[in-house]
Amino acid sequence: DVLLDIDCQGAAQLKKNLGNGVFIFILPPNLDELEKRLVDRKTDSADVVNKRIENARKEIPEARWYDYIVVNDNFDFALLELKAILMAETCRTRVALSPLQDVFEF
Repeated sequence: DVLLDIDCQGAAQLKKNLGNGVFIFILPPNLDELEKRLVDRKTDSADVVNKRIENARKEIPEARWYDYIVVNDNFDFALLELKAILMAETCRTRVALSPLQDVFEF
C-alpha cells in the first residue's frame, strides 16, 4: 500500500492515469477550526495561513468525487476511520481474491 498526501489536482491526475486507487479526502470540521489549527501551529505566516484557507475553500467542493471522506474533528476517531477504510479495501473481492487464485478456482 502507498499513502500519498497530495492536493486535489494531483489526486485527479492519479485517478485519471491509474484509475484503481482509493481516494480519501480528509476534511477539517469547518474552516474556522482549520484556521485556528494553522495559526496555533505557529509554523506559517498570516499570509500563508490565509492562502491555505483560500485553497481549502476551493478544494473542499472537490471532495464529492473521492471514494471516502473523513472529517478530522477528533483525531483518534479519524484515525479509526482511516484504518477501517484500509481494512475494508483489503477485503474487497478484487483485492482479496488475487493471492488466492492459485489455491482456489474462482
